[in-house]
Amino acid sequence: MQLDNLFDAKSFAVVGASSDETKVGHQILKNLTLNKNLTLYPVNLKGGTILGHQVYTHLSKTPTAPDVTVLSIPAQFVESVIDECIKVKTKAVILISSGFAEMGESGAQLQSKIVDKLAAANILLLGPNSMGYLSPHKEIFATFGESDVNSGSIAVISQSGAMLSALFDEYNSSGVGISTAFSLGNRVGIAEHNCLEYALNDDQTKVIAIYLESVSDPQKLLNI
Repeated sequence: MQLDNLFDAKSFAVVGASSDETKVGHQILKNLTLNKNLTLYPVNLKGGTILGHQVYTHLSKTPTAPDVTVLSIPAQFVESVIDECIKVKTKAVILISSGFAEMGESGAQLQSKIVDKLAAANILLLGPNSMGYLSPHKEIFATFGESDVNSGSIAVISQSGAMLSALFDEYNSSGVGISTAFSLGNRVGIAEHNCLEYALNDDQTKVIAIYLESVSDPQKLLNI
């Protein structure tokens, strides 16, 4: 699994972008605007503008296919947007939304359908229930978490968003920084061994920190 599509991305769509500063969709878009070289497509049925960017009512209305599509919408609307992601041929989906396998059988069934559709279309999936990912060196902050993370040499791979935030606070207070960070969430697409392989081949990374609550493929992890 090649993760370069995440870190070489030049355009992002944020589905569920909001003008309400308290909303996750607003914070994600705001963090992405830190990189002035990115093309950003906020998507919201209300249209208008957010943070100076034209808002598109549907993903299919964007003028070009976004490299990465970030979804921050209620779980019941996710599948239809996934169908749009496949139609426009986005390269990767970051599913911030919760309400899937962690919520029970119905959520697990919906999650499975989404995973199967994206896998068949060869589209990367990070999440669901993820905080996103970031790379300070490349000025990519595709997350609703902290954006004042120092550039450094520590790659962080975490299944827990709360733990990721705690680590960022510790690193900042200690004067060290990160090369890249992944919030795995439910980990049904990109898994810890994919992120570990990426970090091992990343010239900026000297140390790798991993926090897991379980291991998706023990043998792969041990082999790497």
